[in-house]
Amino acid sequence: MNNWTQRDILLAVFALLLTYIAEQITRLLIGTLAPTNNTLLALFLLFLVPMLCIAVMAYWFKKRGRDVWGTAVVLVSLIFLLLFCGYHNTATTKFISLFTGHYNLEATGFGLLMAIIYCGGMLAGVGLGCLIWRYRQKYMKQ
Repeated sequence: MNNWTQRDILLAVFALLLTYIAEQITRLLIGTLAPTNNTLLALFLLFLVPMLCIAVMAYWFKKRGRDVWGTAVVLVSLIFLLLFCGYHNTATTKFISLFTGHYNLEATGFGLLMAIIYCGGMLAGVGLGCLIWRYRQKYMKQ
């Protein structure tokens, strides 16, 4: 695999920024349009949007010969860190309250849950992009 250039790194950061913006728009649309009793649908959409955005990015980088497994390792590490913080929610809330001045266990737990769903969607997107690239390499040559 080829090394990442500065242009590739800038494009990856731009893709992550676009993924974040798309996820925020999805949150606003869910809050505005969806009824309040569709929690599972909302969580699924908050998982699906980052997955699709990052799948496009991962496929594009794999197509250019760049390695994306480092991204997967970072995302898995981040998910384990978020799970650890969720397990110790009181300590995490105390740490966050040092910066914000607010102590709210429920808001911290919900924020950690949203971050885990978001990072899980991005991780699934990396896997999906690599699988699509592999499929196209294997079956489109024939």
